[in-house]
Amino acid sequence: MVSAWLIRRHRESADPEVPFAAGRFDRLRARYEASLAPTLRRRGLTVGTYVVVTALIVGLIGARLGTEIFPRADGGQMQLRIRGPAGTNIEKTETTALRMLETIKQAAGPDNVALTLAFVGVHAPNYPINLVYQWNGGRKRAFCKCSSSGVPASTWWRCARH
Repeated sequence: MVSAWLIRRHRESADPEVPFAAGRFDRLRARYEASLAPTLRRRGLTVGTYVVVTALIVGLIGARLGTEIFPRADGGQMQLRIRGPAGTNIEKTETTALRMLETIKQAAGPDNVALTLAFVGVHAPNYPINLVYQWNGGRKRAFCKCSSSGVPASTWWRCARH
């Protein structure tokens, strides 16, 4: 109903420049065309101004925006997966995990490590966490978690990776 009211049939105008009698929409369109005419005459200037203003906005505001979907956060916690060569027995993997935890304690300082947790091999089926979430692919793999007491994990992360 509103569209029928807004878009009525217009009578033909006697003036060839104005094909319909001036209704509300026609007056709005005529004002818009009149305001747009100077811009269309200077297309090069309009496009150049647009490019410069856009570059300024991207340069000034874009530099302050974060660039990562998941920004890095250092809460003093670290999680590692240790993978030995194929055929490694569980005792060797356990020794490797213990050495890794000892290396982390040395890098962070023994008083700065609040908690360490390691799982070696495949977990028992009665373990309370589903194996889909806590996945170790056999006796050659281990999973370690460490938490520090006030020291950022980034300071000892590189030590643990090498």
